[in-house]
Amino acid sequence: MCGREGEEALDTLLTYRTKIQYTEGLGSWYTHDENMMYIDLTHKWHLLTTVVHEAAHARTAHEGLRPDIIKSDRKPYIEGMCKDESNAQVKQILSNMGYQRYAPNLPDVILQREYARGGEQAILDSIYSGRIVRCTDGIPYPQYYGRMWDVHHRG
Repeated sequence: MCGREGEEALDTLLTYRTKIQYTEGLGSWYTHDENMMYIDLTHKWHLLTTVVHEAAHARTAHEGLRPDIIKSDRKPYIEGMCKDESNAQVKQILSNMGYQRYAPNLPDVILQREYARGGEQAILDSIYSGRIVRCTDGIPYPQYYGRMWDVHHRG
């Protein structure tokens, strides 16, 4: 994998023994309960950068850097999870930019143009606004994390 982001992803996979399972057409995601990242083979151009993205989620989960869904209030939980998604996306973008130095025809990853114009804040704003949706179900991130928090706090 390319650059500092790729090295960090590889370190995450080795340190936490995170497993990878390949899927087709289901989107990509990480599940901490299984310590498994699911990588969608549909977007072959971006397989390695997708691993970088999901490894970022694995690392924050293993290191306790994600907000606790039980202990957090709803708004801070949603904000924290959106920040985690933004962080993973930035790592994927930076990794892709590294590959593009060697393969200039490699397509941009999602939000790469926004990052070029506005940096990390542009990514976070795109996620908070709901303009970017989860690849697995098409739900905007804040709405999804709000639903997850609600499910865990029904009483």
